[in-house]
Amino acid sequence: SRKQRVPIADTDIKFIYGILGTIKLVSGYALIVITKASLIGQISNQNIWTIQDTEIIPYKKTTLHLTEKQIRYNRMFTDMLTHVLSIGGFYYSTTLDISRTFQWLQENAVPLFKTRSMIDRASERFVWNGHLLSQIRQVPGAERYTLPVIHGFIGQN
Repeated sequence: SRKQRVPIADTDIKFIYGILGTIKLVSGYALIVITKASLIGQISNQNIWTIQDTEIIPYKKTTLHLTEKQIRYNRMFTDMLTHVLSIGGFYYSTTLDISRTFQWLQENAVPLFKTRSMIDRASERFVWNGHLLSQIRQVPGAERYTLPVIHGFIGQN
């Protein structure tokens, strides 16, 4: 079987900072991406970012397959998710594992550990979007775009 490329005219091109994961809505699966982030500081010369805006991109571009009630539920779920993601306090780094303490990193980060992707290094206990990333982590090469995100507070003086 021959793979067929999607014509560029039939696609949307978006700049994203990373992928938060996928979620199953009433309408089907959707991809959650970071569309705006701000650099809030550095730790050991490693950039720490805060998420400022996200987008939920449904796999299906239409809701014609849904009833009116399903459309209302789908909108309600996406609105709730958008609200949760807009409250702030979501942080990530593309180079530093912020899900672990510096003490743990000093004592346990052997050279082999540092070759793993950020999502594979992160402590599952503190990764807010671990479940959202479970499906997409199975896609070869996706680890470049899948970011472990923590929810909490980071501040510098």
